[in-house]
Amino acid sequence: MKCVYCGNDCRLFCVSQPRTGRKTLHRGCCGGYVRECPDPSLLLKAAGIGEGDRIFLERLKKLTWYDQYQVNQILKIESNLNNFAGECA
Repeated sequence: MKCVYCGNDCRLFCVSQPRTGRKTLHRGCCGGYVRECPDPSLLLKAAGIGEGDRIFLERLKKLTWYDQYQVNQILKIESNLNNFAGECA
């Protein structure tokens, strides 16, 4: 995926605010803010989550930051849940 700001390859990374613990996603190429990072605790409450995803999210809840792989996985889980919710609505 190409960054809309700098045109370089865009990889997302997670930044955790030390005082609040709030996690946000930023572009690795230029550091631009993308959006809030999905909250594993909220995703765990969603209907339609698989057992493997549930175990993965339980582990993420304890972490203060996420690596590239974890960011990609949590976004994939969020996307799958959004598609699931759209099918049932």
